[in-house]
Amino acid sequence: MVKHNNMSIPERLLRIFKWKGGENMENEVSPFIQPVISVEPYTNIIATGGNAATAAVTVYTTPTDRDFFLHSIHLSYEKNATADNTEVYVSVTLANKLTAVNLIDIATLSLTASRDTQVIVFPKPLLLARGTGIGLYGTFSVGALIKTAQITGFTEELG
Repeated sequence: MVKHNNMSIPERLLRIFKWKGGENMENEVSPFIQPVISVEPYTNIIATGGNAATAAVTVYTTPTDRDFFLHSIHLSYEKNATADNTEVYVSVTLANKLTAVNLIDIATLSLTASRDTQVIVFPKPLLLARGTGIGLYGTFSVGALIKTAQITGFTEELG
C-alpha cells in the first residue's frame, strides 16, 4: 500500500470548503488506484416566503459580496372560487441577464377553487446576480389566495 502524508489536503477541505470528515481521510491507497477527492457544494441557504395578500414577497436577497447559486425552487398556492388570480410565479435575475426572468410559473383558472405545487431542482445550480431579490408573485383583486415559495442554494465562500 502507498501512503500519503499530505495533511494539507484534509486541512484545506475543512478550511476552504467546510467539508466534514476530512480528518478521517484514508492515508493508504493501493498502487493501482488513483485517489480522487470529489468536493460538491452543499446547501447553506434555505429561505421561505409567502403571504395571503396581493403584494409581492421577497423570498431571499442574494448577497452583494459573494456569488449565490440557486439549487431548487418549491412553489405552491391555494385559492378559493371567488379569487380572480390567473398565475403564481417566482422571478429571479440571473448573473448574465439585466432583467428578471420567471423560472417557475403555475397558471390558474379565474373564479375556480384550486391548489397546486411545483418543484424544480436544477442539475447545475444557477448563478444569480449579486444583490438581487428572488420574488414570489401572484396578484388578485377579489377572493382569497395563499402563495408560498421555498428556495435552496449555496454561497461561494472560497478562502
